[in-house]
Amino acid sequence: MRVSVAVNRQEDAPARFSEGYARLRALGPVAARERPENVSEDLVQAIWYDQLFRAKELRTAEGCPLRVVSPGWWNRADGPDFRAAQIEFDGRLRTGDVEIHLVSAGWRQHGHHLDARYDEVILHVVLDAAPDDARAITASGRPIPSLALRPHLEEDIEALAERVDLEPAGQRLEGTFGRCAGIVEAYGSGRLLELLQLAGEWRMLFKARTLRERMDRAGPDQAVYEAVLEACGFAHFKQHFKAVARALPYERARQLAQEDAL
Repeated sequence: MRVSVAVNRQEDAPARFSEGYARLRALGPVAARERPENVSEDLVQAIWYDQLFRAKELRTAEGCPLRVVSPGWWNRADGPDFRAAQIEFDGRLRTGDVEIHLVSAGWRQHGHHLDARYDEVILHVVLDAAPDDARAITASGRPIPSLALRPHLEEDIEALAERVDLEPAGQRLEGTFGRCAGIVEAYGSGRLLELLQLAGEWRMLFKARTLRERMDRAGPDQAVYEAVLEACGFAHFKQHFKAVARALPYERARQLAQEDAL
């Protein structure tokens, strides 16, 4: 059965959900952290994890064409930011780690060129790079290719900051309290329930907007197909399932199914 989706695009239609949580976000520390003049490495990591850049015609600073097969596992512990990423360099697939910085100089400033834990890094991803930046190298002296993301971003950094989730699911340490614990302690559970209702409504608006934007770029069928497969991956594997959906597009999947249903 062919996927079919109808989207109401009336700009003057009344909002069906409260946007109070959006106003809270705009007033809170998240907005201050995400202003373009104060971009954090966490934001660039989230952009890499969610692959919020134009994937076609990517090239390293050294001129090698590359394709991101998998961004890797988001590492919140010591060591490289992403583990076991899969990157295709000029048609050759490599598996290894990815390190993220705002600028190329971050590699040496953080001492990674002297740290053996970064010896498996295969790509140094930065937001911005300059022609005279020193190339990243491992402790063993191996040069590492680099990729500057800003020229390839889907939107400007300020717009992306409003879309990304800076806390990957399942990354909170066991035995620690979440951010809502402080609200309960200070104001009681009633205020928390109010906040959760606003946050839930915002989440619906956020997901609807994200899906509509993807439909505009890839078409309704492909967008819904990607969303379904991503949901199948739940938290830890969502990027892997999304990679499957993009590597095997919906139209091709339909063609194969018509040839052999299994």
